[in-house]
Amino acid sequence: MSKLAEKEIPGKVAREVAAEKEPKKVSGRMIFYQAVILFVVGCVFGTYWEEIMHLVTSFWATGTPMWESRRGLVYGPFSPVYGIGAVLIYLVFYLPKVKGWACFVGGAVFGGALEYILSVLQEWIFGTRSWDYSDRLLDIGGRTTVPYMIVWGALVFMVARWICPMIDEACRKVATKKLEWFCLGISAFLMFDIVVSVAAVWRQTERRLGDPANTRIERLLDRKFPDERLQKIYSNTKVAE
Repeated sequence: MSKLAEKEIPGKVAREVAAEKEPKKVSGRMIFYQAVILFVVGCVFGTYWEEIMHLVTSFWATGTPMWESRRGLVYGPFSPVYGIGAVLIYLVFYLPKVKGWACFVGGAVFGGALEYILSVLQEWIFGTRSWDYSDRLLDIGGRTTVPYMIVWGALVFMVARWICPMIDEACRKVATKKLEWFCLGISAFLMFDIVVSVAAVWRQTERRLGDPANTRIERLLDRKFPDERLQKIYSNTKVAE
């Protein structure tokens, strides 16, 4: 081997190591794919997390385990609050490569603010509340609490540092076309689910105010989503006083 070649080898190795350490660039299309998958994962995780936690706390308090639906949409085990949170964590904390301590501190503020804002919007639009922490330790307007904000901080840290990289790596290994069709299909279904859910809850609010069904769609919503069915789906939702 020539002396020139020997000199080139260490330089080549150094360049390869540096290339491996450089953060992988994410295309706009890949960001969309990963955001969709994180939204679905967040929705499903959030639903079952709350249902299991309610099962445990009800058993602890009464000795009788009670399973209560904590879904946010009429079709499927989806809780959009957690899905939105997962996507925002991906965009705000993972893509910019925020440091660990900043993920925790920023995540605590972010989670508390998200809970507070969504609670205000739900009460303003539908006149209902899905959570009320007025009797909890260090609550903030009954819409979030300092202990829950700490949990949010830990959750943001775990998602940004562990879950997002795993999903990023998995998406890169899947054929782009298959990933595209899956994300487009699940996005279309979720859009339909969200529209129907909002319409059903909006119509329930009108019924509560005594407004009759005047259109074909309103009559269809009354038949498909009567108060009894919505009460089973949104069992923890209460009318705001």
